[in-house]
Amino acid sequence: MSQRILIIGGGMAGTSLAWWLGESGVGRNTVLLEREGLLGQHATGQNAAILRSSVAPWATRALAHETGRFLRQPPAGFTDAPLLNERGLVLAEGAEGDRLPAWVADHLKWDTVEAITPSRQRQLAPHFHPEGERCWWFPGAGEIEVARLLERFASGARRAGVRMEIGREARDWITSGGPDPSLTGVRLADGEELEADVVVIAAGAWASSLAARLSIATPMRVTRRHLMVSAPAPDVCPEWPVVWDDRAGLYARPESSGLLVSACDLSEVQPEPLRADPDVRHLLAEKTLRLLPSCGDLGMAHFWPGLRTLTDDDVPWLGADAQVEGLFWLAGFGGHGISTCAAAGRMAAAMLCGDSLSEELQAALDPGRQTAVAVPL
Repeated sequence: MSQRILIIGGGMAGTSLAWWLGESGVGRNTVLLEREGLLGQHATGQNAAILRSSVAPWATRALAHETGRFLRQPPAGFTDAPLLNERGLVLAEGAEGDRLPAWVADHLKWDTVEAITPSRQRQLAPHFHPEGERCWWFPGAGEIEVARLLERFASGARRAGVRMEIGREARDWITSGGPDPSLTGVRLADGEELEADVVVIAAGAWASSLAARLSIATPMRVTRRHLMVSAPAPDVCPEWPVVWDDRAGLYARPESSGLLVSACDLSEVQPEPLRADPDVRHLLAEKTLRLLPSCGDLGMAHFWPGLRTLTDDDVPWLGADAQVEGLFWLAGFGGHGISTCAAAGRMAAAMLCGDSLSEELQAALDPGRQTAVAVPL
């Protein structure tokens, strides 16, 4: 394959794709652009690092399940240290008698979940007092070593010949002439032009604004969610599992001798400047006191917002654009970017290299499944 590939975005999605392209033998035809001074500065570096595949959309669930396998058994030579702390996940949801969640059947088939009693839940996570009436135990879930994973993808991509252009911003698109113009490259902020046969948008919360420069309006929403890490506390056990209450909207895991906690807040924002909402501190304190009562008086050592870019069906856009030739999407991962990164990168690389894949999964991820409006360039 001789086509030139340009990836815009050096978060986990873009670096995963770069690594997989390197593994496919086309690294020397690939350039990755990241406008910040370091890789993974936004959603990748702001997230909770939790592997969870028990999500409603089956395509997202499939990507997360495959990524979990990659993290547990990475390819030979990929890393010399673990990528996943399998501390497990206790998930509470619904009420007795409610319809079972969509993910249950798959996880039972994969033998990755166990329905547990209240007494078993208290044994696994004695600090957790959930409002969800049904509890599930996922022993293989846990905490992803995000910084290590990102570094391994990036260093492997570089060794395979991928050119990493850090601190370089794509400012404008370059298109061919004619009645049906195609994308042929980008113009950087300093005026340099980079030609490409395919340009991949892997820019997270900036994906829609980049597409708007091609007169494509995307139904993606940029949202903000907050996290906090408590002050160190002797009562916090570092071996506790991740706990998550879908009904109440809270998750937590041990972090730095304290707890990392999110109240699952969500509000639409512009990606920059990204500022924390101080009112969420009160929501965090109230939910922590209610659902983690033994930890309710922990102070906040750190408090920050993170970005989540949502599609209408909570499934990412992965594939060629329906209207603009030469444009490829790897965006809209919502809160699932880290937990789906390895599988999403592999699938995107396979599509770019012309390899065959599951038609059903490709259709579910196809950007053309949702309305995007293009006007002539």
